[in-house]
Amino acid sequence: MHPTMLPTGRGQAPIPWTIIKDQKKTALSVFFLVAEADAGPLIAQYELDVRAGETSASLFYRIAHTHFTAGLDLAEHLGAGGVSARIQDETIATRWPKRRPKDGEILATMTCRDISLLVRALLGPYPRAFVWKAGEKVAIRAVEPAAGSARGAATDNGRIRFPCRDGEVYLIRDHAAT
Repeated sequence: MHPTMLPTGRGQAPIPWTIIKDQKKTALSVFFLVAEADAGPLIAQYELDVRAGETSASLFYRIAHTHFTAGLDLAEHLGAGGVSARIQDETIATRWPKRRPKDGEILATMTCRDISLLVRALLGPYPRAFVWKAGEKVAIRAVEPAAGSARGAATDNGRIRFPCRDGEVYLIRDHAAT
């Protein structure tokens, strides 16, 4: 099983990539194993809408529930050899690359929306998005719009005011991750 709408999103870190890429739909894809990762014939796909404001944590738990449901749905048919499968369309296949903790760095060259997507994508069982502030790596748990015109990475009421390519946001520190 793989948590994307295969053949889209083969590879690693599918849940964060789904959020980062601002996908509106995803799926739990059930497939037969072959030598190439995530490329086997599809047995079933359980579609899920990606909700507005979805985080990797919320999507992870919804997919986990779908895993359980899929197992119940397919166990009897698989055991009896009574499943059919369809070959994945290689012409539309995509592979999403592995993400590393350093890929979670929030940069001023990013748009405000991209920062929000990154932070939401790295909640849950993944290393948090982060910024460097005074030489300290600061884990971030949320993003809020910043009002006003003062620019710069100053702290305001415990929030970090952060410049984006197209504006500013407040980055909310994740005290539990430090």
